[in-house]
Amino acid sequence: MPAITSPVSTGNSSLDSALTNSFVDSSKAAVYLEATNTAYNRYCSATAASDGISAGLQLEGLLYYMNLYGQAAANSSVDMATLKTVLVASGMSDTAYDPAFLAHLQSIISTQGLDTDTLNMLTGLGLTQDDINRVIQGILSQDPNAFAGSELGSMDTTSSALTVPEPESILLLEVGLLGLLRLRKVH
Repeated sequence: MPAITSPVSTGNSSLDSALTNSFVDSSKAAVYLEATNTAYNRYCSATAASDGISAGLQLEGLLYYMNLYGQAAANSSVDMATLKTVLVASGMSDTAYDPAFLAHLQSIISTQGLDTDTLNMLTGLGLTQDDINRVIQGILSQDPNAFAGSELGSMDTTSSALTVPEPESILLLEVGLLGLLRLRKVH
């Protein structure tokens, strides 16, 4: 995975570091989750084709990427807690979400698009134009009234949501499924 650095400096080295670490580990978690999904799809295809060797190899890959995802998710959770601490130490107060703000932001984006600084920041983070378009569509598709809570409070929810099933549990399930497939072939 290529090194990712913060393209924009806030002027606060602790905040810059916390933001970069959070972004990097969250990005790693997303990449490993996608790799897990790919390995699972390949495992299913190999199983459907009764190719036990390929299914076994894909199962190994699935467990490997699940483990990497679990590590990256745990690191991301720690990063979010650190980021929250740095934000509070920097003087950020916890404010409640305002649906009118998101509605206003959606109005600006739909009529004017993203400003140059935001576009430069997103491309500096390695996002392609397609990625940026998905971000824009994601923002525009949100219901402003569906959000509740506060900015710093949502960081607790985000960090606790990054969990992964234990690989051993998935391994037991998959071994059981392989056994059932083998029994089916025998009979």
